[in-house]
Amino acid sequence: MNNAELTPDEKWFAYSSNESGNWEVYVSPFPNAESKWQVSHGGGKEPRWRRDGKELFFLTPDGKMMAAPVKTPTTANASFEAGLPVALFQAYPRQPISAFDRLSYDITADGQKFLVNTKIDDHSSAPFTVILNWASEMEK
Repeated sequence: MNNAELTPDEKWFAYSSNESGNWEVYVSPFPNAESKWQVSHGGGKEPRWRRDGKELFFLTPDGKMMAAPVKTPTTANASFEAGLPVALFQAYPRQPISAFDRLSYDITADGQKFLVNTKIDDHSSAPFTVILNWASEMEK
């Protein structure tokens, strides 16, 4: 299990798991995870809830930001429902740099704006140069 996040009402949690052989996004009740529902199809990671808990966002393996409408039940006999995920946009998240670096994006409470930590491939920048023993060069 990876990148687990609770719904705002703390009754459900979304997480990514590779138990099927591919990373996918699942939702389970909290704290008793006796059942689970798969939300992503074709890969998913980094699930994040919209603040009202009615939408779940995640990234696909190729970097597409996805959104799935969800219905979290308020009664004990109701079941979780997830709609078909739709692609919102192509993101270019950077690779994590440590085990503590678990999320590459965040969303506003209404799910309308995204902040994505993006990798930049700028080939026009000059290479970094380090000059050693520069003080001796000043004497010449």
